[in-house]
Amino acid sequence: MGLPSALYLPFRHKPTVGIQRGVWDGPLFLAGPIRMIRGTVDPWGPLQELHLASARESLESGDPAEAVKWLERALPTPERRALEAEARYRLASELIVKRRFTDAETELRRIPLDPSVNRFLTEERIRLLRVRRATTADLQAMSARFGRACRCSSCLGQDLYTIATCKHQGAGVPAARRLSPTLLAPEVQGAYAAASYRSRWDKRWADPMSQLLRLEKKAVQRPAVRFMGLLLASYVCHHTPLVRAIDALVPVPTSASRAEERGGCIPQELAEAVRDELAIPVRETIRTTGNYYGHQEVWGKARECALRRAWTVKDDPVLRGRTVAVVDDIITTGTTMRTAARMLLENGVGQVFALGLFHTESSGSTG
Repeated sequence: MGLPSALYLPFRHKPTVGIQRGVWDGPLFLAGPIRMIRGTVDPWGPLQELHLASARESLESGDPAEAVKWLERALPTPERRALEAEARYRLASELIVKRRFTDAETELRRIPLDPSVNRFLTEERIRLLRVRRATTADLQAMSARFGRACRCSSCLGQDLYTIATCKHQGAGVPAARRLSPTLLAPEVQGAYAAASYRSRWDKRWADPMSQLLRLEKKAVQRPAVRFMGLLLASYVCHHTPLVRAIDALVPVPTSASRAEERGGCIPQELAEAVRDELAIPVRETIRTTGNYYGHQEVWGKARECALRRAWTVKDDPVLRGRTVAVVDDIITTGTTMRTAARMLLENGVGQVFALGLFHTESSGSTG
């Protein structure tokens, strides 16, 4: 009779106390008696501890696939199930970045049932992966449209955002170049924006994307917002760490009167476009109180106070301890994002990132 299968491990990690290894790529042997419980290795024995410790190490180093391999060798304990759930969830995010959507759905379905698992986020991402096929045609059509306008080798075969921001485009998208990810620290873990916005006082105020945003702020046209949302999704997937880091998107709310006047809420539309492409759930955790306190006309601390009176954050058990990205159409001073982050953190959210379609920049500062 051979050794239990749990004793066979890949020859990778440094020797641990109580464990001796040979110099060949073979089985591990314990330097002492193996305690057995009904024919299996004691779950609290040194091998189980090695499996779990190695899985935690792999997960912390950003390698969920390796963590899953270690956990598949461990015995089914509550700690193992919790670690496996987190590892498979993060592995699914990695697969989405690589556009392996079927494999991502498979990993999500393999997440074990456990009280520590957030079933809503898992099931919502499975549902979104199943329905995302409807957005594929839109994305391919946009990539082909920009690709026809740009024939340079630097962006040939690249993602939509890389093609759209290529300097050889006749009317390309100006990339945001002056937004530091640490601008809104410590409340915000990272701030990101896809394109630069030119204000009316800028010499290049007639930039097509800036003009488009101004038109959308007057009257929302869903095909145009859809285009901007898919551009933002491409940026998020290929040029930021957000898909691997976040669990949900939280759009900045628009007052009911303003949404009715415009015909929609731009941050909400953008978040839903990113959701449809990358299978990241959207949670309307921040809501308006129904009152307007003049936050559009004030800045700094006065603006934050006005926003706190205009907004309310609902208690959302789904996001307790999780990581989210607040979505807005434009980041200028960052007060809106910082206020939203503080309110979410005060209500139990673990970490907050900021994601904007635009960052306000002057044409002189970006060259």
